[in-house]
Amino acid sequence: MSPPNVKARDFERLLKLLEVLRTHYDKIDRKALILMVECRRAGRHAEAAQVIEVRRGLRDAFETAAERIASELTTPEALRDTRRELEAARRKANGFVRDLESTGATLEKLQKALSVMTATVATITGILT
Repeated sequence: MSPPNVKARDFERLLKLLEVLRTHYDKIDRKALILMVECRRAGRHAEAAQVIEVRRGLRDAFETAAERIASELTTPEALRDTRRELEAARRKANGFVRDLESTGATLEKLQKALSVMTATVATITGILT
């Protein structure tokens, strides 16, 4: 159930944003998991350890973004005032995920994914502060 001060339509948009972020996170994490297994199987343990760290960072960044959105965007005014910036962050993440899916995952690309997710969190934090 939505908080009483949020219109149902705005709350649905907020939930949709969380769903989109989750979808991007899941796609990137799935690629990272496969790369980690491939690295371990090939005996590249240092690279596998780096992939594990990237996965942790991605998870933490997603959780931070989700918590920030859920705790701060609770009024229709807040949703309206931040929608453009959040939509731009979503489009940037969406483009990166498409690129990652079409070219395959490497440690460098996963590290870039982490920086994109971290930048998204910073954008959200900046908007809401």
